[in-house]
Amino acid sequence: MLAKEDLDLVAVTTRGDTHASIAAVAARAVPMLYCEKAIACSMAEADALLQACRESGTKFNSGTLKRFHPRYRQARELVLSGAVGEPLAAVYWARRSPLMHMHIHSIDAIMFMLGDPKIRRVRGTLRGDVRFAGHRLDQDPDALYQI
Repeated sequence: MLAKEDLDLVAVTTRGDTHASIAAVAARAVPMLYCEKAIACSMAEADALLQACRESGTKFNSGTLKRFHPRYRQARELVLSGAVGEPLAAVYWARRSPLMHMHIHSIDAIMFMLGDPKIRRVRGTLRGDVRFAGHRLDQDPDALYQI
């Protein structure tokens, strides 16, 4: 299909553990790519997908829907206009939130409301019995993080 059709967009909505490999191939064939979460199960897979998008110039999106909600847009305008003062910290609390399927929403919402600043540091903790298979998560663990 990628070779035969003149596609504008591909949406990768297969099982989560196949997203990165399929999306990297699609990124080289289309100008726009939507990848359902989790986009990858390892940093190596995520880096390969990022590289494929950069090399081809493909625009990428994954589950960042809160930034399009009027409530989050209003919060962003209040922050960026200075109406609420200068943010010193942002806290997003979610009870029992899995890293790869839910934190993409919280991270993007916070970053959007703060004007999409460049991230300087990330610190996180995986919660529970987390098992890796060759630097790849075999499950979607709960996590805590600071950006």
